[in-house]
Amino acid sequence: MHNENVDGTVIGSLKAGSYLYLENDYIGFVHPSERDREPRLGEHVEGRIIGVRDDGVLYTSLLPRAYEALDDDASMIFTLLKRSPDHRIPYHDKSNPNDIREYFGISKGQFKRAVGRLMKERLVLQDKEGTYLTEDGIEREL
Repeated sequence: MHNENVDGTVIGSLKAGSYLYLENDYIGFVHPSERDREPRLGEHVEGRIIGVRDDGVLYTSLLPRAYEALDDDASMIFTLLKRSPDHRIPYHDKSNPNDIREYFGISKGQFKRAVGRLMKERLVLQDKEGTYLTEDGIEREL
């Protein structure tokens, strides 16, 4: 069942996390670190199984898989660069993690993976001043 997609309904909400009634008649538990926001009681959610407790409760994550989030993060950064007047942002691999989270709403690790993907595609480069589009990046359509 590991990494299997599941649908469920929130049946309990505590400071420690949320409990779900899953479609397959199991109970799921979502730790606060495995969600972007706290789901409301009765809300339908989609997630994936990331583990099983000894009592049979399924640990569930409401966050996207890393490779799914990477496409969104890379697209967001690329769009910001395209819309910037000088095609540059003042963030790079040595930037403060809190600054990155405040500006982009993602972790520094997510930022570095997304920029790495854009660099691999030769769309962006970095220097000590920040991240900027290459000529290929400037010519590429959104």
